[in-house]
Amino acid sequence: MPHEPMHHDQGRSLLAVHQGALGDIVLTFPTLMSLRMVFSRIHLICRGEVGRLARHLGAVDKDFTTESAAFSSLYGQPSEGIARQVRAYDAVLLFSFSEALEKAIRAIGPENVHRVPPRPAPEAPVHVAPWLMDQVRIAGLLPDDAPSVPPFFAAGRPETVDGDRVILHPGSGSPMKNWPLRHFLEAAKHLAGAGRSAEFLVGPAEEKLADVVAKEGFPVRTFPELTGLADWLREAGGFIGNDSGVSH
Repeated sequence: MPHEPMHHDQGRSLLAVHQGALGDIVLTFPTLMSLRMVFSRIHLICRGEVGRLARHLGAVDKDFTTESAAFSSLYGQPSEGIARQVRAYDAVLLFSFSEALEKAIRAIGPENVHRVPPRPAPEAPVHVAPWLMDQVRIAGLLPDDAPSVPPFFAAGRPETVDGDRVILHPGSGSPMKNWPLRHFLEAAKHLAGAGRSAEFLVGPAEEKLADVVAKEGFPVRTFPELTGLADWLREAGGFIGNDSGVSH
């Protein structure tokens, strides 16, 4: 929660909370987009850079960061100002495994609080995005006739899509998830041989990967902000990556 006031005007409003990493939060975006058929304003508390991405893509109207002291206070003794702001929403949706967070929010006084797990059990043979939509529908926040297939973003594809450009992202949050870099390089060479343009994306902590890729003669890009990365990805004709937040 921020120190700045949350303004509420006409129409129903929803406050969503997610404490997870990039990939988990991105998978909630289709659900948040679907909730627009019920709520005129959707605000999201999550990691700051991911919140900016959600707003940039039109999934939410406003974002607040979990890194703030105000959000941390929700677990203990929130100020009356923060409590009043939370109560002003028509509904609160927690994507969380934390019963403690749900209890703390309910103690503030909102009447309409829902908590859904941010993902199903690992052994469940389902895709997370439609599963989340089903959980929110079961919670009563989406009507029964809401589409079961997650919607695409309203912004659609940009006019400047380069169909021949393919982005390869060899990193992830865990080396155990990664396809060997040599395979990414082989794929890039095959693409180049077929007349396609292969460009590599690496994270700030993947300098060693960047050095190897650059020596092979392929362009390497790094983005300090997820919003710029999203725009760059949308203009490409293809993407090859590991199980990572960027791939999601």
